[in-house]
Amino acid sequence: MKVIITCCLILWVTISTYGQIVPLNKCIKYPALIQKNNFSLANSAFSTSETRKKGLFLIEIDQNKQKTSKFYQHPTWTKAGYLGAMIFDNSGNLYTYSTPHVNLIDNPPQNANIIYKVDGETGQMNIWKKLFTPSFLPDENVFGIMGMSYSCPSNSIYVSTVIGSTQDKELGKIYQIDVSTGFILDSLTNFDGFGLSVLNINQKNYLLCGNARNSTLYYVELNQVGGFQHVPKPLFSIEGMGPRGDDRIKKISYKEKEDALFITGYEFFFNLSATLEKQENVYAFRLDKISNRWIRIK
Repeated sequence: MKVIITCCLILWVTISTYGQIVPLNKCIKYPALIQKNNFSLANSAFSTSETRKKGLFLIEIDQNKQKTSKFYQHPTWTKAGYLGAMIFDNSGNLYTYSTPHVNLIDNPPQNANIIYKVDGETGQMNIWKKLFTPSFLPDENVFGIMGMSYSCPSNSIYVSTVIGSTQDKELGKIYQIDVSTGFILDSLTNFDGFGLSVLNINQKNYLLCGNARNSTLYYVELNQVGGFQHVPKPLFSIEGMGPRGDDRIKKISYKEKEDALFITGYEFFFNLSATLEKQENVYAFRLDKISNRWIRIK
């Protein structure tokens, strides 16, 4: 992956900020099963993207970080087929979802709106939440859940799904789900959300979200219990950036040490080609405290 440094591209911003940004998932814990299985906490990671391998893996990287020295897979970690991204909660549990890869044999569309939970102590993976799935699923869209993010203040998981959307109809939803009960607390409709991230900006909580149909980063202000204050509003766009200029925003993360918002984008058009050797591009932005604008730094 090649990162190209560009100079001083200023993008407009509509959130009122003064430069104070804090991720809202800082309370998360990593599963106890890492050390229980004699893996190094410092050199280990969970992966759902091992080449030609289904499910979730716990891997340990050797000291020179060039190859995997060992891996572990609980017997239940393959039952959902190929998996998407993962998040953790404040108790060390892991959450992930099924996503199609190459074909639909292991990941039928009717299972695309299910969240799975891996118990942080035992490693057992079970269905945690089945989101609404329409009785009719269009052939042109085999995807469901696209992104998740955990928020410490509300103990909520935010989930974006595009299930049921077509080329002409944007029918996706973003849910707020209570971790303790699994109940849906709030939702946004008719929005095909992609990557998600929750941040505190100038003492206000926001959900940042990509969209599977365009290159715009959106924001939603959250209330005191983590609910949605309004529909997603545009923050800035990465259209025209990268080798193709049409990347969708799949991953959003704020790194405090770098004081930067990192965005991972890749091509996505609701077909399985999006799952094959994704050409990912990483973009970095910093909030300028004087102009109150996001500036691209990488």
